[in-house]
Amino acid sequence: MHLRINRLSGAVAMAVCMTVAMLQSSAVAQINEVCFERVSNGFQRPVFACSAPGDPDRLYVVEQHTGDIEILDLSSGSITHRFLDLPTTISTGNEQGLLGLAFHPDYVTNGKFYVYYTNNVGDTRVEEYTRLNPNAANPSSANLIMTFDQPFSNHNGGWLGFGPDGYLYISSGDGGSANDPLNNSQDITNNLLGKMLRVDIDSDDFPSNANKDYAIPPSNPFVGVTGDDEIYCYGLRNPWRCSFDRLTGDLWMGDVGQNAREEIDVKFAGDPGGQNYGWRIREGTLGSNVPGAIDPPFQYVYGSANGFSITGGYVYRGPVAGIDGHFVFGDYVTDRIWSFRLNETDETQFDGTNFTDLVQWTSLIKTDIGTIRNISSFAEDGAGNLYVLDLAGEIFKLTEISPVTIVAGVESANVVSGIIAGGSIADLADSDNTDFQVQKNPQQIINRIEMELAGTSHTDDPTLLEITLEGSVFSRPDIQQEIELFNYRTSQWAPIDTRQASRFGDQTTVVAAQGDLSRFIEPGTMEVKARIRFVAPTPRASFSANTDQFFWTITN
Repeated sequence: MHLRINRLSGAVAMAVCMTVAMLQSSAVAQINEVCFERVSNGFQRPVFACSAPGDPDRLYVVEQHTGDIEILDLSSGSITHRFLDLPTTISTGNEQGLLGLAFHPDYVTNGKFYVYYTNNVGDTRVEEYTRLNPNAANPSSANLIMTFDQPFSNHNGGWLGFGPDGYLYISSGDGGSANDPLNNSQDITNNLLGKMLRVDIDSDDFPSNANKDYAIPPSNPFVGVTGDDEIYCYGLRNPWRCSFDRLTGDLWMGDVGQNAREEIDVKFAGDPGGQNYGWRIREGTLGSNVPGAIDPPFQYVYGSANGFSITGGYVYRGPVAGIDGHFVFGDYVTDRIWSFRLNETDETQFDGTNFTDLVQWTSLIKTDIGTIRNISSFAEDGAGNLYVLDLAGEIFKLTEISPVTIVAGVESANVVSGIIAGGSIADLADSDNTDFQVQKNPQQIINRIEMELAGTSHTDDPTLLEITLEGSVFSRPDIQQEIELFNYRTSQWAPIDTRQASRFGDQTTVVAAQGDLSRFIEPGTMEVKARIRFVAPTPRASFSANTDQFFWTITN
C-alpha cells in the first residue's frame, strides 16, 4: 500500500493506491528485475523444446512448419545438429505442423522418442522414432502410435509428455472453428478431441489395428464404463503447452479461451482422472453450471489489458533463487509473462482465484540482447533451467531474479482519500485536516504493508530533517517497523530506523537525522521520500490490522 503526498497548485493532495497487478491476487510478490540471456536465435517458428534423458545440457527444438528438430548446445548457443527432418509432408497452416516432442523415460537405453504433427490433410499423427546416434534420429524408424481426424485447421493441441507414472500424455484441441460447433470436447464416445489422453506405449492392446500401437492403462477413468478408454480428462478447448511439475508430478495445462477467459488448469498427481473442465459449456468460470466440472484455479480476462492467447509454462524448480514452486507462463499475443503460486490443494474448490504471489514480469524483464515476443512455448533443460521460446526464432534463458519479497497480502480494503489544504508541507503539523484514513476490515490477513510517502521540504536547509508519522498500528507485538529515506545521489533507499512496532493505540515515530542531508532532498523540486514498512516475522506469517490513521510531516 503506497501513500504519496504531492504539491498540487498551492494545495497538497493525498492519494492512496493498492499495489496489485492487473490480475488481482490475495498476496503480491515484488520482483525488481528479471534477467534473461538470449542463448540462441535463427530457428524457424520454434514451438517447443526439451532436454532428453541423459542429455541435460542440450535442447531439442521443434520447428513447426519445417518439420525439423534441431539440437541446441546450451554451452555455446550453437545449433549443432538436425536431429530429425520429418520424411513426410506436413500441413503448414498457422496452427498446424510439427507441434510436440517427448522422449521415452528409458531413452538412454532404448533411444525412442515421440512426435505429434498434422499431416498433409491436416489430421493428427503421433509417431515413434528411434535414435540412430546421439546426434541424429533414424528417419526410417517411424512407427504410427495413434491418428485421429481434425475437422478444421485450428485448435490442434499438440503437447506430448511422459508423466511420473511412465505413461504418455497427449493433448488434443477441440478440432477447431469457433465455439466447438461439433461439441467435440464434451463428447467422450468415439471422440478424442478436446481431451488429455493417456496411453501405455510399451504394450499393444490392438495388434490387428495398424492405427493403434499402444495399450490402455487399466487405471484410466473410462475403462469399463461409457467413454473412450484413452481419455484421461476432457472439456478442454485448445491446451497449448502443458507440463508436469518435476517435483510433485502435478499436471499443469494452459488452455486457450474463445473470447472471454484464458485459463490454467491443474490436475494433481495421483488423481484418478476423469475431470471435465467444462468447455464448451463453460469458459473459465463463465457459463452454465456443469455438474462435476472443474473450474481453473487461475484465469485472466481476454483482452488487451491481459492477453488473447495463453501459453502454458512450468512450475519453476531451477537454480535461480526466489521463485521455487512458482508457475511461470505467458501470453502469445501481448508478450506478457506472469508467475504465481497455487494456494489450494482441493480441485473441487477451484474458482479462478486460487493463487498467491501473482507477479507480471513484463516490465521487469531485462535481456542482454533481443526482445521476447510472440511467446510460443516455455522449456526446461535437465537442470530445471527455464527458457522462453518466441515464434521469431529466439530462445531466452532465465538467469536472475532480484529480489523477491512479499509486499502485501490484503484480502480486502476500502481506501478513502482526501485533499489537505495548505501551501506548505510543513504546515501539515498544525493543520486540522491532516488525518488520512486507510480503513481496513478487522482481522484481514496481511503479510506485509508498505507505504511510500513523498512531500516537499519547505526550506533548502539540508542540515536537519525530521519526519513524523502518527497513527494506530497493529495488534501483534512482533511486527517490525522499518523506515528508509530515498538517497537521490545513489538512487537507492537508505535504512534510517528499524524498531518493533507499537502493539496498541496511537504511536508517533520521529525520524531525525542531522548533518549533510542534502542527499535526501531532490535538487530543484525539494522533494523528500520516505518508505515505511510493517513486516511480520516470517514471509508467510499473518497479522491483524486495526483501522489506521496516518499523517506525516517534514520539518527542517
